[in-house]
Amino acid sequence: MDQPAKKKARKPSKLRRSLIISGVALVCCSAFGYANSRLYLFYPNFHTVVDKQVYRSARPNASRLHRWFQQYGIQTVIDLECGDDSDRPEMKALGIVELDIQWPSGRLPPTAKLRGLITAIETCPKPLLIHCRAGAERTGVASIIAAMAIGHQDYDTARQQLSSKYFHVWHDPERAEGVVDVYENYCRAKHLSTGGWEQFRQWAMTVYDEPDVPESHHQAARN
Repeated sequence: MDQPAKKKARKPSKLRRSLIISGVALVCCSAFGYANSRLYLFYPNFHTVVDKQVYRSARPNASRLHRWFQQYGIQTVIDLECGDDSDRPEMKALGIVELDIQWPSGRLPPTAKLRGLITAIETCPKPLLIHCRAGAERTGVASIIAAMAIGHQDYDTARQQLSSKYFHVWHDPERAEGVVDVYENYCRAKHLSTGGWEQFRQWAMTVYDEPDVPESHHQAARN
């Protein structure tokens, strides 16, 4: 007897494939986001921004902070993380000055926060350590500023502080790192090169204006 013809397996529709791919991408992004938010627990993300002047990291624990104080002579810590003061006793014991900026991650920086950060970087005792929770987005933006203000780098060179080398792999123009997009859009609109520190500083101190809206409002608007 003839063997019954085998039915060809149906290929998933384009819509189904798209849904599967989107689902996998969403799971991967969520997993990466969670891992990135816990980065400081197992990886310090410590790097030099300006040799002997400025360093960057994820949130330091007491032992790392003590080691960096001894090795690099850290005199000031700029903390961009909101609502955490677990490392303050250690800093007080070491005589380190802490400048608590509390820069929210889920929105563009409020105008006063950005200008306060610039003033802090320019005037605080060095060597300086900048950190947020993971040392990626907020710290990356602050490191761009420090690389220009203290290291005399042009903007395009300093912009590399916000890259995958420092675990910044997901860029969102509506979050803290989006301030660089605002600046670059301004330069394009004015037919300017991105320039260096003096141009960026003038823009940040006189042109940039982000309303001081509570973080909860921005989160609700995105949900």
